[in-house]
Amino acid sequence: MIANKIINNSVTEILKTPTDGSVTAYAGVGMFLCNNGASNETLNLYAIKSGETASENNIIIKNLTISTADTYEFGAEKFLLNSGESIAASGVSGSLVTATITYTDIK
Repeated sequence: MIANKIINNSVTEILKTPTDGSVTAYAGVGMFLCNNGASNETLNLYAIKSGETASENNIIIKNLTISTADTYEFGAEKFLLNSGESIAASGVSGSLVTATITYTDIK
């Protein structure tokens, strides 16, 4: 499966495991951050536990600058997200970077 989100200048959930019991977890296979904008963008990326919000306590990448027309790839890093857990990001300018995650559900 694929999830796409445009990263805003506020915390934007890219992928969140549902809490309705339809799946046990999501396994994130790969993530791409593509800057389609006309200027560089700086992002923070978060791995957020259920019931928490994005903060310095769950930041996994801080101040990642992605040049215009460039893509940053996370090919080796894998995430297992349990019920209610999420991957989120925030940009400085916002609306410049598209995040794409490939994932599978675990039932």
